[in-house]
Parts: sequence; structure tokens; C-alpha cells
Amino acid sequence: MSWGVRITALYLACVALIVTLVFVSANQDIELESKDYYAQELKYQKNDALNNSNDLNSTVSL
Repeated sequence: MSWGVRITALYLACVALIVTLVFVSANQDIELESKDYYAQELKYQKNDALNNSNDLNSTVSL
């Protein structure tokens, strides 16, 4: 087997792998857990920030 055939076979194998990965990833269902996911996340972040600031031993000054 010559080098040209080996390089071509390796190149085609890589292309086939990339095409397969694109096909599989395009067919994945991506769904959020709930309809108002972002609103819930903002509410959680606000609550988390308040809890973190309340857990401090000293007061925060700007």
C-alpha cells in the first residue's frame, strides 16, 4: 500500500467521523426543564447572592 492510498484512507476516515458526529449532534433533542427556565434561574441567582452576603462575618463596604 503506497503512502498516497494511506493518506487518502485516513483523510476519508476523518471526514466520515466528522460527518457522523455532526449528524448525531443535529438529531439530539435539547429541551429545557421548564417553560420559564430563565426566570427561575434569575430568581435562584438573586436568592443565592443574598444568602452569600448574609453568611459573611463582616459587613461589605464600597
